[in-house]
Amino acid sequence: GQQVRGLSWKEKRPRSSTLMRCSCSYGRGIPQIIMKEKGLSRGEFESVKKAVGGLDNMIDQGCKDKDLLALITWIAEEDRAQKVLENQSVLKLPIVRNGRQATIGCQPEIWKTWS
Repeated sequence: GQQVRGLSWKEKRPRSSTLMRCSCSYGRGIPQIIMKEKGLSRGEFESVKKAVGGLDNMIDQGCKDKDLLALITWIAEEDRAQKVLENQSVLKLPIVRNGRQATIGCQPEIWKTWS
């Protein structure tokens, strides 16, 4: 994988990549899932959803596709996860995993605590 040093999420939001390793400014490599072409598998999606406290915490309310966001907001609760899995452009990025732990968004203070 590719290394990104001192990733500042606001300055360098990735536009296209698959999986890459994020090396934060404190020098530790963190596995980072960045989806554009392939996206999260169902198992990864469910694992991240559980780790971050549910689907609502994963959705980026400021995403560019407002029509899709409205659809996801108003469809039946039982259909929401499948719709988000099919349309991952509404997810907050980056999604960072460390085994069963995961974060959504740039949270280096949490990544520093991971072993």
